[in-house]
Amino acid sequence: MAAPLTGGVTVVQPTADLGALGLSASPLGDASINSNGFFEFPITGGDLDGLAGGIEHDNSGVSLTNGTDVLDLENFLIDTTTQQIFGDVSLNSAFVANAPIFSFNVAQLSSIDSLFDLSNPSLELLFTATAAGVLFDVYGASGLEGAVFGLAATAPEIGEVPIPAAFGLFAAGAAGLGWLGRRRRLS
Repeated sequence: MAAPLTGGVTVVQPTADLGALGLSASPLGDASINSNGFFEFPITGGDLDGLAGGIEHDNSGVSLTNGTDVLDLENFLIDTTTQQIFGDVSLNSAFVANAPIFSFNVAQLSSIDSLFDLSNPSLELLFTATAAGVLFDVYGASGLEGAVFGLAATAPEIGEVPIPAAFGLFAAGAAGLGWLGRRRRLS
């Protein structure tokens, strides 16, 4: 049974050299820059069944600009099943699409606990083909498909879950950790 998310935060430490692309980034909406210099996005909803589900970040995002054109990426949805982050894309205040912006691979983490370490984000966010295409079309930035935008961590707050559902969440999480550990040993 999926547990509703009632809050929390996701952080992203940009590692891409946006300046080399002639771009600057700033928080949008309810997003902010925290004391570590990471983008911070409030979690506004969603649900998780173990580690599977969606984590919503409505009314926050990142604005990219070269001084002429402004590309806004906002209302992020982390889809843990497809391991993609979707968002609304707008160019110069005109809505373009809701599209997959970043992909990620939880299996690349050294431990599942690092996914929740907000002070040391380590989950790589990679530009999708869609995002790379938009960045090329708008800014002429090439070769970005699969490039690392930054490192992320998330700490969703889970709402009250009835005892039978809580046991199911625990079992699903334990099974996921066991699968991840087995997969690492086989690699």
